[in-house]
Amino acid sequence: MNSDIRFYRQPVIDMLARNVLNEYDRCLLLSKPKAIPIDDIIESLGLIVEYHYLRNSDRICGETVFDAAEVIVYDMAKRRYKTIIVKGGTIIADAHLLDSGNEGRLRFTFEHELAHWILHKSIFCGSQYSAAMTKTAISEDCKLSSEADRAIERQADMLGTALIMPITQVKKAYYAVGRSQSSKQAAIDAMAEIFNVSREAMRIRLSTHNLI
Repeated sequence: MNSDIRFYRQPVIDMLARNVLNEYDRCLLLSKPKAIPIDDIIESLGLIVEYHYLRNSDRICGETVFDAAEVIVYDMAKRRYKTIIVKGGTIIADAHLLDSGNEGRLRFTFEHELAHWILHKSIFCGSQYSAAMTKTAISEDCKLSSEADRAIERQADMLGTALIMPITQVKKAYYAVGRSQSSKQAAIDAMAEIFNVSREAMRIRLSTHNLI
């Protein structure tokens, strides 16, 4: 296992996101801004999506499985945990996210887990561990520190955000639609609807780039 962790700056993260989107469909970066089909992009990369209850609550939304492995899931019918065999290259989304009203969280989970796959294969492949288990020793002589764990999650958030809200398209939509709204909240609402993301995710994206 390669335990080296690379820390990417924001311009590199944005470039990685552009490369992924451009390879899938260049029009996503050139045409009228719209929701990014993140689930279709995952499928195009040969990844598998499965839905299981990861816990008996919705505390954990997703998990990326890099190698074929046993994964602990919750059996709602029998009210107990069990293990299942999952193929490598599988993104598990918590089945709670299939409930109505959770589409924003589901899309966030997809983009976050896809980002783990893009960024962290070299860390986890061959380790029999998933990106949700970084606080556990990966091998006898390798345990990711809490600082490294936070960095891994932060980088997955950064890339996931850049994938689902590419900044060039966000700016294009803001100057075409968002800026003309009657209030900051109205701008956030309009932009969130265009990209099919939560209002909070869009607020952070706009604020980070000084658009609101």
